[in-house]
Amino acid sequence: MDTLIEQGIKDGTLNGLSEKWLKAPLPASLGA
Repeated sequence: MDTLIEQGIKDGTLNGLSEKWLKAPLPASLGA
C-alpha cells in the first residue's frame, strides 16, 4: 500500500486525494 501511495504522489495523482485525506480521518489501514 505504501508503494502505491508513493507512486501516486510521484505521479501527482494523489494531490487531490491527499487534500481530502488531510481533511478527513485516515483509515487505520494506512498506518496513520
